Amino acid sequence: MRENRSAAFSVTPEESFELTAAQQGVWYGQLVDPDSPKYNIGECLEIRGGLDEDLFAAAVDRAVYLHDSFHLQFVTDGETIRQRVVRSGPDAPSRLHRVDLSGEEAPTAAAERYMADDMATVDRLDSPRHHFALLRLSPTLHFWYIRYHHIAVDGLSGALFARTVADLYTRAVRGENTDDITAAPLRDLVDEEAAYRASGRTEADRAYWTGRFTTPAGDASDDGTRA
Repeated sequence: MRENRSAAFSVTPEESFELTAAQQGVWYGQLVDPDSPKYNIGECLEIRGGLDEDLFAAAVDRAVYLHDSFHLQFVTDGETIRQRVVRSGPDAPSRLHRVDLSGEEAPTAAAERYMADDMATVDRLDSPRHHFALLRLSPTLHFWYIRYHHIAVDGLSGALFARTVADLYTRAVRGENTDDITAAPLRDLVDEEAAYRASGRTEADRAYWTGRFTTPAGDASDDGTRA
């Protein structure tokens, strides 16, 4: 399956901000190989025991709404790629696909096929949609499956998202208020990286790590072993 598309938009500087170095690498890497799903990040969390599926769906949707990474549009500004956060309203249709596999002869195998098929999808590059699914294998066993595009989400931000969902769901089950649960703006991270690159720490760190690993990985050491 292929959804990969790129687009050019007119955008004001106030609306957009730079990509991180890692995002730029993913952008150009995907353009070079547009039909490849290599930048998909898949995650499956097993949930055992009773689960209120409606409350869980609400928690996922609220967490998606809070995290900038799930609302990115990538735009061209001359020769530069920039990004902006474009949110739908909080009452937009649920992003969570709820799939009942409990009637399958082998629910676990069916879930694995579902995830494998979805991981072959090439998400659209200019505005990744990602994929969120709650797979019901039995009344007491669910798989929460997520496919991210790496231009928007990495391992750390994926873990932070999962924690947000867990916090929202737990509080909802307990009947507690969730208004204080927030997510840091992505632009803060981008600005922090830009400040680092403009500081003297960049060259100092480069010099340290260059000296620390003077022998390339894989080169033989003096005693004949691999470095």
